[in-house]
Amino acid sequence: MKSGRKRDSSHSTSHPIKWGLLPLLTVLFTACSGHGIYIVHDPLSAGEHNDLAVAYEERGEYDLAIDHLNRAIRKDPGNPLFFTNRGNVLLKRGDEEKALEDFEKAIEIDHDYLDAINNLCFVRASRGRSLHSCPELIREQLENRRELPWQFLDTAGLVLKSMDAPGRAIETYREAISRCAGCSKEQLAWLERRVKSLEDRYPK
Repeated sequence: MKSGRKRDSSHSTSHPIKWGLLPLLTVLFTACSGHGIYIVHDPLSAGEHNDLAVAYEERGEYDLAIDHLNRAIRKDPGNPLFFTNRGNVLLKRGDEEKALEDFEKAIEIDHDYLDAINNLCFVRASRGRSLHSCPELIREQLENRRELPWQFLDTAGLVLKSMDAPGRAIETYREAISRCAGCSKEQLAWLERRVKSLEDRYPK
């Protein structure tokens, strides 16, 4: 299952974003002159641009979200979170190829960045695309991490199923169910259907 967008944890985000900030940003970012509109100063940090992008994404304003993520990346190009979040927005906007490129860039920055691995491999496996590096990325995480979230295990099961490894996929889905204490009834039922479908298709 694809992971959602995240706010930056490098600075305090305990308070909700105040939408009064958005008109102010318009004033700060633009100024009028005889030669048109130009950027005079960007007072926000990379993390603040990321948080605004998340807020715009929640409102369905994907172009504005991408603009703020572009700014975040320019200020801090070594943060995999910003590439992962931009990939999520690009995916929602229908630009799958660029989304995959962003997930891959995030993994290039941090080989163990779980959200990017999850989203890259979920898109590849769920949409019938070539798995590329996903089998190895998934294998490394399954072998090296003890506490993986159920969403990642769901994606791992999907990749294993695509690799014609139904037994391992069933085991992984069952592990996802065991870690799904905070899941909704719909999410739990989703995982249980995955197990039943494989058990019916590949009876022992």
